[in-house]
Amino acid sequence: MKINELMIGNYVKCVGCKDNIYQVISLFDGDLVTIQNSDDTFDCMLDRVKSIPITIEWLVKNGFEKRYEELLGFYYYTKQTKDCLFCKTIRGLGDGYFRCYLDNNFLHSYGYADIQYTHQLQNLLNTINIKEEFIV
Repeated sequence: MKINELMIGNYVKCVGCKDNIYQVISLFDGDLVTIQNSDDTFDCMLDRVKSIPITIEWLVKNGFEKRYEELLGFYYYTKQTKDCLFCKTIRGLGDGYFRCYLDNNFLHSYGYADIQYTHQLQNLLNTINIKEEFIV
Protein backbone atom coordinates (compact mmCIF):
# COMPACT_ATOMS: atom_id res chain seq x y z
CA MET A 1 0.00 0.00 0.00
CA LYS A 2 1.15 3.53 -0.74
CA ILE A 3 0.39 6.61 1.34
CA ASN A 4 -1.51 8.22 -1.56
CA GLU A 5 -4.02 5.32 -1.56
CA LEU A 6 -5.29 6.29 1.89
CA MET A 7 -7.68 9.00 3.05
CA ILE A 8 -8.56 10.15 6.54
CA GLY A 9 -11.38 7.94 7.79
CA ASN A 10 -10.27 4.78 5.96
CA TYR A 11 -10.49 1.50 7.86
CA VAL A 12 -7.29 -0.54 7.84
CA LYS A 13 -5.63 -3.41 9.66
CA CYS A 14 -2.47 -2.96 11.71
CA VAL A 15 -0.07 -5.87 11.61
CA GLY A 16 1.21 -6.79 15.06
CA CYS A 17 -1.29 -4.62 16.94
CA LYS A 18 -3.46 -5.96 19.77
CA ASP A 19 -6.69 -4.92 18.08
CA ASN A 20 -6.39 -5.38 14.36
CA ILE A 21 -8.91 -2.85 12.95
CA TYR A 22 -8.15 0.88 13.02
CA GLN A 23 -9.24 4.09 11.35
CA VAL A 24 -6.79 6.47 9.68
CA ILE A 25 -6.89 9.89 11.35
CA SER A 26 -3.83 11.60 9.81
CA LEU A 27 -1.37 11.10 6.98
CA PHE A 28 2.20 12.36 6.88
CA ASP A 29 4.76 12.77 4.10
CA GLY A 30 6.72 9.61 3.76
CA ASP A 31 5.48 6.38 5.30
CA LEU A 32 3.79 7.43 8.54
CA VAL A 33 0.08 7.41 9.40
CA THR A 34 -1.83 7.99 12.63
CA ILE A 35 -4.46 5.37 13.32
CA GLN A 36 -6.98 4.89 16.12
CA ASN A 37 -9.65 2.61 17.49
CA SER A 38 -11.80 2.98 20.59
CA ASP A 39 -8.82 2.25 22.88
CA ASP A 40 -5.65 3.54 21.20
CA THR A 41 -4.30 6.28 18.96
CA PHE A 42 -0.75 6.03 17.65
CA ASP A 43 1.59 6.66 14.75
CA CYS A 44 2.30 3.64 12.61
CA MET A 45 4.74 2.98 9.78
CA LEU A 46 2.97 2.31 6.50
CA ASP A 47 4.53 -1.16 6.14
CA ARG A 48 2.38 -2.29 9.12
CA VAL A 49 -0.85 -0.93 7.60
CA LYS A 50 -2.81 -3.47 5.52
CA SER A 51 -6.03 -3.29 3.51
CA ILE A 52 -9.27 -4.97 4.57
CA PRO A 53 -10.64 -7.13 1.73
CA ILE A 54 -14.26 -6.82 0.65
CA THR A 55 -15.99 -10.20 0.92
CA ILE A 56 -19.55 -11.42 0.51
CA GLU A 57 -19.76 -11.66 4.31
CA TRP A 58 -18.60 -8.04 4.62
CA LEU A 59 -21.24 -6.90 2.08
CA VAL A 60 -24.03 -8.70 3.96
CA LYS A 61 -22.84 -7.37 7.34
CA ASN A 62 -23.00 -3.84 5.91
CA GLY A 63 -26.57 -4.11 4.69
CA PHE A 64 -26.06 -5.04 1.03
CA GLU A 65 -28.91 -7.18 -0.28
CA LYS A 66 -28.39 -10.06 -2.69
CA ARG A 67 -30.32 -9.72 -5.96
CA TYR A 68 -30.52 -11.73 -9.16
CA GLU A 69 -30.41 -10.26 -12.65
CA GLU A 70 -32.50 -12.65 -14.75
CA LEU A 71 -31.77 -11.10 -18.12
CA LEU A 72 -27.99 -11.40 -17.71
CA GLY A 73 -28.02 -14.38 -15.34
CA PHE A 74 -25.89 -13.18 -12.39
CA TYR A 75 -26.20 -12.28 -8.71
CA TYR A 76 -25.20 -8.90 -7.34
CA TYR A 77 -25.42 -6.97 -4.07
CA THR A 78 -26.98 -3.57 -3.74
CA LYS A 79 -27.48 -0.94 -1.04
CA GLN A 80 -29.35 2.35 -1.00
CA THR A 81 -27.30 5.17 0.50
CA LYS A 82 -28.55 7.56 3.17
CA ASP A 83 -29.18 10.39 0.74
CA CYS A 84 -31.43 8.10 -1.38
CA LEU A 85 -30.04 9.49 -4.62
CA PHE A 86 -27.54 6.77 -5.37
CA CYS A 87 -27.54 3.01 -5.20
CA LYS A 88 -24.35 1.03 -4.96
CA THR A 89 -24.47 -2.20 -6.92
CA ILE A 90 -21.58 -4.58 -6.40
CA ARG A 91 -20.99 -7.65 -8.48
CA GLY A 92 -18.25 -10.24 -7.94
CA LEU A 93 -15.62 -10.53 -10.66
CA GLY A 94 -13.61 -13.38 -9.15
CA ASP A 95 -10.12 -13.27 -7.66
CA GLY A 96 -11.41 -11.10 -4.80
CA TYR A 97 -12.39 -8.16 -7.03
CA PHE A 98 -15.81 -6.54 -7.16
CA ARG A 99 -17.20 -4.13 -9.70
CA CYS A 100 -18.95 -1.25 -7.98
CA TYR A 101 -21.58 0.53 -10.08
CA LEU A 102 -22.96 3.85 -8.87
CA ASP A 103 -26.47 4.44 -10.15
CA ASN A 104 -29.14 7.09 -9.72
CA ASN A 105 -32.16 4.91 -8.95
CA PHE A 106 -30.94 2.55 -11.68
CA LEU A 107 -31.90 5.11 -14.33
CA HIS A 108 -28.63 6.90 -15.01
CA SER A 109 -25.35 5.10 -14.46
CA TYR A 110 -22.53 7.22 -13.08
CA GLY A 111 -19.90 4.66 -13.98
CA TYR A 112 -18.11 1.91 -12.15
CA ALA A 113 -14.83 0.99 -10.52
CA ASP A 114 -13.21 -2.37 -9.88
CA ILE A 115 -12.36 -2.55 -6.21
CA GLN A 116 -10.94 -5.12 -3.81
CA TYR A 117 -10.64 -3.36 -0.43
CA THR A 118 -12.83 -1.38 1.94
CA HIS A 119 -10.63 1.73 1.73
CA GLN A 120 -11.08 1.76 -2.06
CA LEU A 121 -14.87 1.77 -1.66
CA GLN A 122 -14.63 4.47 1.03
CA ASN A 123 -12.42 6.59 -1.26
CA LEU A 124 -14.73 6.13 -4.24
CA LEU A 125 -17.79 7.23 -2.27
CA ASN A 126 -15.91 10.10 -0.63
CA THR A 127 -14.83 11.37 -4.05
CA ILE A 128 -18.45 11.79 -5.12
CA ASN A 129 -19.45 13.16 -1.69
CA ILE A 130 -21.45 10.17 -0.42
CA LYS A 131 -20.91 9.61 3.31
CA GLU A 132 -21.47 6.01 4.33
CA GLU A 133 -20.44 4.28 7.54
CA PHE A 134 -19.29 0.67 7.35
CA ILE A 135 -18.92 -2.08 9.93
CA VAL A 136 -15.54 -3.80 9.80
